[in-house]
Amino acid sequence: MKVFVPLFVIALVAALWWLSRPGAEAPRDPRPDPNGIAQLDRARPVQNDPTAVVQTADAPDEGQAHRITLGDGIEITTPPEWVRRPPRVAIIEHEFAVPAKDDGEGEGRSTVMQAGGSIEANIERWFGQFEQPDGAKTAERATVEEEKAGDVEYVLVDIPGTFLDAPGPFAPPVRREGHRMIVAIVPTGEGNYFVRFDGPAELVESYADDFRAMFERLR
Repeated sequence: MKVFVPLFVIALVAALWWLSRPGAEAPRDPRPDPNGIAQLDRARPVQNDPTAVVQTADAPDEGQAHRITLGDGIEITTPPEWVRRPPRVAIIEHEFAVPAKDDGEGEGRSTVMQAGGSIEANIERWFGQFEQPDGAKTAERATVEEEKAGDVEYVLVDIPGTFLDAPGPFAPPVRREGHRMIVAIVPTGEGNYFVRFDGPAELVESYADDFRAMFERLR
């Protein structure tokens, strides 16, 4: 005797299996953030591959600010113009492309990550990534400021000059003249967090006040 199974029963069983399989995701809420601020997830670590690209949550719509949580629950909120991008390497938790304002040219880059080493050692390393057109020492042209917002103490480092941008461990550096880098170092109970912003000097200058404001409102 032949047994006929209705097609809708087969479809139902297949749908239930698909939703219950390992790694299945729940549907995402398509509604926009009512506050215009996108809360970003911490990046998932990639084991044993320091060069792997980390994919975090889906990028929010352009024109939204992005709220990021650092260690100890400290939060910063980026300018709304910054566009989220997948981090280039695994140790970077969040990355943004920073478009030029008005009719300016070029694009900047901002990254958020936790890293080891002392604050002083990291600053010296950044100095070594820059040269000055007149041959002066980069440490003489850079500024290092200790700041405080509420109970949070942090350090702001501002470095101008020719950036020796190393694309890889064995590749020769690309010389980027007229560059500038601003880094905020925020010590937390979970380690030091580095919020870095660099790009053409004119572009960085246009966002300099916005960058500083991110940390004047630390909470």
